[in-house]
Amino acid sequence: MKSLQKLIVLGLMIFFSINLATAQDGDKNRTPETRAQKQTERLTKKLSLNETQATQIAAINLEYANKMAALKSDSADKEANKTARKSLRTEQSSAIKALLTPEQVEKYNEKGDRKRGGKKGGKGKSANAERSRNMGTPQERAIKQTERMTEQLSLTSAQADQIAAIHLSYAEKMATAKSASTDKEANKEAHRALRTEQSNAIKALLTPEQLTKYNEKGKRKRGGKKG
Repeated sequence: MKSLQKLIVLGLMIFFSINLATAQDGDKNRTPETRAQKQTERLTKKLSLNETQATQIAAINLEYANKMAALKSDSADKEANKTARKSLRTEQSSAIKALLTPEQVEKYNEKGDRKRGGKKGGKGKSANAERSRNMGTPQERAIKQTERMTEQLSLTSAQADQIAAIHLSYAEKMATAKSASTDKEANKEAHRALRTEQSNAIKALLTPEQLTKYNEKGKRKRGGKKG
């Protein structure tokens, strides 16, 4: 009886081992096309993509799945490969967000935050994820900045469109500057220069009355930081 039980247990162990190995091999051997299709299906369900969005995002997912596959086979340097893959994922994410509505961008970011939080774990990591959510992506920050300015300065539709483009451009530049330099002081100076450029570009689009309000807002903000 005991021998029979051992044989059954051994048989089950072999069965599950074979199935696990098969599943892992299947995941590793998935083609770029299959990965792109799965990604698009998940996003379509999660974000309620329309047909046009789904088609465009499917093309983006396939493009970057092919790039990832090529990168994996080209590089033997694990660290360089990891950095390059991270860069490709950021590019892919930005390309996808450019096709989404503000509501979809918010849902997309929540999905990314949960994924990063799950990988990092721990109390300190959760605090970092919370800070990341509060800051948002360049696109999200640009939207919020434009909404605040539209309300505070009573921007016209044309002004809001132009200023939204300025905010997005400089939000992306800020993000690039942050990732490009590990020197905190140099990073701080670069951010200050970019904020000045951004402010000047915005001021050029404002009426005298709006400009007065904008400058008052800047003074209050600086006063709050000093106090």
